[in-house]
This record gives sequence, structure tokens and C-alpha cells, in this order.
Amino acid sequence: MARLPRLSLAGHAHLLTQTASGGLRVFLDESDADAFLGMVSEAASNRQVAVHGFRLAPDAFQILATPDDESGISAFMQDIGRRYVRWVNTRHRRLGALWAGRFRSLLVQPGATLLAAMIFLDRRPGLAQTGLFEELPLRTSAEHYTGHRVSRFLVAPPPYWTLGDTPFAREAAYASLVHQGLDAPFQERIATAIQSGRVLGDTDFIQNLEKVTSRPLSKGKPGRPHKRPSGPITEENRKKSN
Repeated sequence: MARLPRLSLAGHAHLLTQTASGGLRVFLDESDADAFLGMVSEAASNRQVAVHGFRLAPDAFQILATPDDESGISAFMQDIGRRYVRWVNTRHRRLGALWAGRFRSLLVQPGATLLAAMIFLDRRPGLAQTGLFEELPLRTSAEHYTGHRVSRFLVAPPPYWTLGDTPFAREAAYASLVHQGLDAPFQERIATAIQSGRVLGDTDFIQNLEKVTSRPLSKGKPGRPHKRPSGPITEENRKKSN
């Protein structure tokens, strides 16, 4: 079966996921995390991509980002992926590939769904797991949004600004949301959407997107399409089609 083209739309947030090959650990310490995030910052500037959040696990990473143009996401991920391979191979004296194939990209609906995607990245360990990033993360964007560490390349999306009128109020409100976490069904919904590489959003959002892209965004019914009889429409043919 042919692989679906990766969905990338300018001006829309994308949840990006890249895992290491064979469970290889790609983030071993703070120096690795600092180097990687420096590469993210530089690639975001070069490729006109706004980065909203991130999660670095020992064997994978996720980034929530919005590109200015449709090619921005792929170029952004290629830049950081290739540079980080060189960093790891040089620093840790290894050879070979680092990543397990192509990265996954999930389009995210603005508003409350986008805020939920941020919480998904910044969630605390010990909450209901979804099969993704079950290990303690090395670094997440929660530190930035709760006032504990500054990541200057991060761009807060609109729903974050609605959490309070002052920086302190927003940080406190976001910390509370991360502490509460997402319920298990919604976490599972996000994990399933990541695997399918389609869209995280409601029916209206998906239907509107289908008007601007030729890629199928909704799951079709399993099995072959229903075959209609050929020839003129007669009573006999009408019965065969029902």
C-alpha cells in the first residue's frame, strides 16, 4: 500500500514526533539536551517555524510548531535531525543512523485542542500512559511556561495567553493544568492520531481542512468500495445496488 504524503499546512500547528532507531538512547544528559535545543532554535529561525513546545525523552522527541509555509516543517526537521546525528556520533564516538525512519506529523486544531497538545508534551510522569514516552523525560517546555527556565525560541500560542492577565497568572494557571494532566481517553486519542498521522480536531475542523488539501483526512470504511451495476437505471439495477 502506498504511503500517504505527510500533511503540512502553513499557519497551522503540527505535533511532530521522531523516535530513535531500535530504542537507542539519543539524549543522555543535559549537554545533549542543550545542544539539541540550540539546533531547534537555529532551525526555527532559518526555516520560519514558530516552536510552541517540546518534549525530550531518552529515545525520542516531540515538537509542537507552526510553519510559515508548507515546506517549513520538513526543512526544519531535516535541519535538526541531521545536525544532531553529527553531534551524537562525534560526542559519543559512535557511527551510523540515529533515527527510526521518517518523523510523524499531526495537524492540530487551534484553541483548546492546541492547549491540550501542549499539556500532552509537558505532562508529568506517572499519569496514564499511552505507549509514547513512558520514561521520565529529560526536558520539556513546561519549565519555560511555568517560569522555571527560559527558552527564548519558544513562541506561546494564542490559547496560552488566555490563561491570565499577567505572566505570573499564566504560569500558575498552566502549572495547574499540567499538574491535572489530560484524562486517559484524550491521551489515547492523541496517541492514536500521532500513529495515523492525520488530524487532531473535531469534525468541522477536519471538513474545512479537506477543502484545502487533496489528502484524505478521515478514516474511510474498511473493505472495497460498493460496486454499482453498469447500464441504464432500471428497477432491476436499482435493486442490485441496494
